[in-house]
Amino acid sequence: MKKRTVFLILIDLIFAACFNIVFFLNLKDPVAKTWISYGFINFAFVMSVISPLLIGKSKSPYLFTVVNTSISLIYFILNVIIALCSIFIKVMSVKFLLTLYIILTAVYLITFILLLVIGEKDK
Repeated sequence: MKKRTVFLILIDLIFAACFNIVFFLNLKDPVAKTWISYGFINFAFVMSVISPLLIGKSKSPYLFTVVNTSISLIYFILNVIIALCSIFIKVMSVKFLLTLYIILTAVYLITFILLLVIGEKDK
């Protein structure tokens, strides 16, 4: 494994550790909305970390890595924004929040998989 890859993995682990520590230190009154948001944020983070690894052999590896990683980061940022809104806006129901996350995740996964198919190198 290259040094660059090891350093990127370490940076990702530091970010994940800091996020989880801050989350659990500030968790006062956990409700279902909090745990739903926490799960989707962690899923989005994992997808943004592994998205460069899923590119494989493509027509233009650099381009598809940048595009897929950017889409994963946008998905992560949207998850964080929705989580913050659900925490601060108390009137948002659990069903609405879960529906919003499921639709956002479906759109993200469809886009991500389509880009993987489009970028696949013909053999």
